[in-house]
Amino acid sequence: MMIVDDEPMAREYIRLNFPWSQWGVEIVGEAINGVEALELCRNFRPDLMLIDITMPLMDGLELLEKLKAQNPDIQCIILTAHRNFDYAQKAIQKGACGYMLKSPIETVETKLVIDRAIQEIVKLSAQHRTIRHQQYILDHYRYPLRKKFLENIVNGLIRDQDVVEKANSLGMIVRNSAYYMLKCVVDRQSSYLKRYPEADYPLVDFTFMEIIRETLALYAPRTAELMSNTFGTCVILLPAQQEGQQPDGPEAAHTLAAEVLKHCNQALAKLMQITVSVVVGEQPVPPGQFRAKYKQLTAVADHLYYAKDTSLVIAEKTAPFQSLPSARYQELGDQLAGVLADRNSVTLDKWLDRVQQLSLTHKPDPDPLRDWFDSLKHAFGKGETGHNEARPLLDDWPSFKQSDNIYVTLFAIKERILKEWTISDSQVKVRPEIAKAAAYIRAHLHEELSLHVIANQVQLSPNYLGKMFRAEMGSSITDFIMEERIQAAKRLMREGILRNYEISEKVGFNNYSYFCTMFKKMAEQSPNEYRNSLKASVQPD
Repeated sequence: MMIVDDEPMAREYIRLNFPWSQWGVEIVGEAINGVEALELCRNFRPDLMLIDITMPLMDGLELLEKLKAQNPDIQCIILTAHRNFDYAQKAIQKGACGYMLKSPIETVETKLVIDRAIQEIVKLSAQHRTIRHQQYILDHYRYPLRKKFLENIVNGLIRDQDVVEKANSLGMIVRNSAYYMLKCVVDRQSSYLKRYPEADYPLVDFTFMEIIRETLALYAPRTAELMSNTFGTCVILLPAQQEGQQPDGPEAAHTLAAEVLKHCNQALAKLMQITVSVVVGEQPVPPGQFRAKYKQLTAVADHLYYAKDTSLVIAEKTAPFQSLPSARYQELGDQLAGVLADRNSVTLDKWLDRVQQLSLTHKPDPDPLRDWFDSLKHAFGKGETGHNEARPLLDDWPSFKQSDNIYVTLFAIKERILKEWTISDSQVKVRPEIAKAAAYIRAHLHEELSLHVIANQVQLSPNYLGKMFRAEMGSSITDFIMEERIQAAKRLMREGILRNYEISEKVGFNNYSYFCTMFKKMAEQSPNEYRNSLKASVQPD
């Protein structure tokens, strides 16, 4: 701790009249003003400073401001003879962790303020240690080096005959023998990418890789080597023949991959709430053929688009993608226009079934199929009169460029169409003021909504709006807000990006427990139960 006060008697009193060593504090220096304090900080690097407000050259508030800019971790306690709370308030605003009155300085009060400052110092120190440790792991552990090694193999920057030598230099155990290559891909990868900010990708990927590494060490039937790939994917190498054992039979790749998939998904589901699918080559290859095998697995991974959920794909057993005639796309698009005109959910389900069955039968290349799904918003222009110019295109039609699988895509299309019908119905059946009130509520669910705020938006008295809203919508504004918040929460859960507590805040609940209570009351199942039911809801019978 450093004491900063221009009065010698005050500094001496503080230094001698408190049991600093018993409190875990060592006084390392004293300064008579802010200028001297800043200079001494460079030498003593204190954790804590007691700072008088009134000093020559540079007062305590100016010193506090400079300290927080240069040394934000230093905890500063303001000493003041002023009983006016304005001084303390200014000090707190500038970053002080507490303040004490000098006339006189009470021992009990001083101990409380010092203890709070020490707790903050300990917490910051622990945070810094954690960050340093994480950064050390990321900088020194070999996943980044292995990732670069794989990239160099794929790009042909490592000669086939040098693969073993380069692998061994990275600490990998790779011999001139045959290996099964497995490519693991996180299921619903688009949601996985959105779950974390890009700055966190290295640490998240490290966690992902460590879980798989530890799982392989415990359960893999033979020694495995692991390489990081793109975010949410990795490559596993398994020896095709254990030393001293008979060569593998024809189903070995499937058996080994299934064992790896089972145990890795148990660990990943528990620790990261994700699962992976695996693409494996049936034929083992020597290190010199790793490049060709990786490219084969990457091409085959597109078949996961037609997998229901977690899947195991054997590369050599996949059939080539088939082209779906453009006339069939046109036919399905025209049928959707008729469905939109009928506005019948049963007809919509039948259309979605036809799309699903046709897609699963032909299994066209996913990229043009995704493009076609993106283009379906044009069908909304034909829904009522059969003419493209009947209404503008939908601005919020989902993009399926990165859609993970066809089941998620079709479910999203159904949800968007039903939403369009609901919005259209509400706009037709209610008065403009009520429609405006409902629209305002939907757009501001994350805010504090009250009858007075909503009434002000539509320029009606609260009482009149309340009566009119109930008459037009069939429920009170309070019930309508709650229903919309729960429906919004369900939509966010279906997206699979946010955690439940994050969703509760996003839809306007300040209390997570209350969110869970209301969700269960209105949905007749808890948030977790609803999440678990979603996986089944996107799968066909």
